[in-house]
Amino acid sequence: HIALKRYAQAEHHLKSAVEKDPGNLWYLDALYNLYKIQNNELEAIRLGEQLAQKHYRYKENLVQLYARYQNYKEAIRLLDELDQTLGASTQRKQQRIRYTMLMNVKDNAEKPVAEEDKEKQHNPLDAIQARIDGYQNASDYNGMLVYINEVLETYPSQSKFYYVKGKTLNRLEKHTEAAAALETALDFLVDDPALEDTIYRELVAAYKALGKTEKVREYSKKIKSNP
Repeated sequence: HIALKRYAQAEHHLKSAVEKDPGNLWYLDALYNLYKIQNNELEAIRLGEQLAQKHYRYKENLVQLYARYQNYKEAIRLLDELDQTLGASTQRKQQRIRYTMLMNVKDNAEKPVAEEDKEKQHNPLDAIQARIDGYQNASDYNGMLVYINEVLETYPSQSKFYYVKGKTLNRLEKHTEAAAALETALDFLVDDPALEDTIYRELVAAYKALGKTEKVREYSKKIKSNP
């Protein structure tokens, strides 16, 4: 059922199997993976926490699941538990650093505007740029893409935001979508030679990745300044 994407039927059969044999790790694991495929956050985490009590491998998996749903505090807590059980590791140290950065970005984005920052509230573009910088510093390109799409719903004619979207898509190796966003950035561009050159460079990168040499030459010729 899962292979055929019949998720409702698969869930029904697996839940029935778990009810009959609640200690069967295979059924629990299959149901856990099904919830992840369905992006069922609550059930995936609930079952992941249950499985994590049975084997440390599921704790490692649960760390990634917490991070996927931006619950970085719990992800870091589990990393600490794993270090205590298995000993410190370079990979977990790097994960902890990354999740701490992402947690700070998320917390700062959600903080109410302080009195001394009320001027920024009157210039929302500054606040948007600050949040973009936060995602970029944390190399959180998936988070950046979600955010910039929200921004474009409010500012659908801002060339710079289409450029940010295109650059982000390039980093995510979605080069066809990146090129489309960057072309749109050019459509809305008004008298900004520096941004224009930057867009051309990003278009060159996108088309180079796509193997479209004619487009690479076309946009390379349009770049006026040195990198």
